[in-house]
Amino acid sequence: MQGLDPGRVWSLQRAAGARITVRAGKVWITESGCADDVFLCAGQHHVVAGQGRVVIEPQGRGAVAWVDISGPGRPAAPRGAQRAWGMLARLRPALRERHAA
Repeated sequence: MQGLDPGRVWSLQRAAGARITVRAGKVWITESGCADDVFLCAGQHHVVAGQGRVVIEPQGRGAVAWVDISGPGRPAAPRGAQRAWGMLARLRPALRERHAA
């Protein structure tokens, strides 16, 4: 189990079949090529469907999310996570509006 600090993201590559389980906190998961994002709370899990990049971000002010990742997929290099974060930061307003509707 690993802690995901506020303001940080994890990026997985080639993670089809990986199981992401939230042990504490809340996370937002987005998969390239998948139209729907996933929001998980403690006790919930998600199995990655595609082979594209998966980005996981904690939700909630100042909260650390504790997450287990099992099965295929490996964390991307930190530089890849930073690029993903920049892309998500630009897309975040549109994604939040879509989920608020």
